[in-house]
Amino acid sequence: MERKAILSLHLATIVGWATLDRAGAASSGTHGFELVRGESSGLRYLRFRRWIREMLGVLAFRPGRAIDLVAYERPHYGDGATTAFALGLVAVVEEECARLRIDLAPVHSGRLRSHATGRRSATEEDLTAAIASRWGRGRDALNSTEADALAVLGWAMDEIGVAPARREDGPRGGAA
Repeated sequence: MERKAILSLHLATIVGWATLDRAGAASSGTHGFELVRGESSGLRYLRFRRWIREMLGVLAFRPGRAIDLVAYERPHYGDGATTAFALGLVAVVEEECARLRIDLAPVHSGRLRSHATGRRSATEEDLTAAIASRWGRGRDALNSTEADALAVLGWAMDEIGVAPARREDGPRGGAA
């Protein structure tokens, strides 16, 4: 069975992302989609679409797909602009993955916290500490957004059965 390349996402105004390539190398980071004064909200979606296509390998000049599976934390359904924006990002991700025939794996935040910490009711601090420990990162070197993306990646690896080839250094990378 060939190893899958995974992109995991925490969808928000600042998107947390983590990847695992087919060789088993992991990288992670964050990318912001804040509005600049005077911009329409639609511009954030256009910037996100361009970014997600780059992450999926569409704009890269390489044969085949760069990503086989996209896993993401489902946004909480509530009122407000933050939820509306996150749901819009989900729609963009789902559309791009459908267009490219890339598998999707959404995960509920409670299941994600339970998987990472053993408790559905774990705090954000508990989750970040557990993820920092799993990936061999210092707690202070990891923000909660990036930790959420790494938690999604860990869940996808464990639940979908994609084990890494190497994890000696933990994720590497930075903002895309």
